Amino acid sequence: GGEGVQVAELRLSPLGLLQKLHRRCFTVTSGYWTYEVCPGMTARQYRLEGKATTTEISLGAYDEAGDRISLGTPDGTAAGQAGHVWYIQSFTNGAGGRSADLRARCSPRNEHAIVAVSEPSPHHYILDLSTPYACEINCVRALPAPHRQQAAAPE
Repeated sequence: GGEGVQVAELRLSPLGLLQKLHRRCFTVTSGYWTYEVCPGMTARQYRLEGKATTTEISLGAYDEAGDRISLGTPDGTAAGQAGHVWYIQSFTNGAGGRSADLRARCSPRNEHAIVAVSEPSPHHYILDLSTPYACEINCVRALPAPHRQQAAAPE
């Protein structure tokens, strides 16, 4: 998939949408690495051999100043499917300059899972989390400007 089209991005004070998930961590394995994100806390990648962790690399600590909402098609789908609204948490100051964004999107099912991980640029990771807690932001939509009636011309 491509980088997609970003329609808008809003910076905001921390929303706390994922606050119910704090102290919970989610993992996904992609190739050699297992990625773990703990919303509102930390992100890391590590290598498992058997049940032992052999290599661990911090992807960063939660930086609430990076909280934002992004509207658009991050997965490169057609504009007609532009219903993606993402709540993004940033993780910064990881090992060797690493950072990560946790992109949470609405899941209609009552389950929380990392559904994708990518490294779009060296040492910057994107972890996509599907969660019903992000459904609260689905009311965010771009609205057309209100229609103004033309004032009647004086006679």
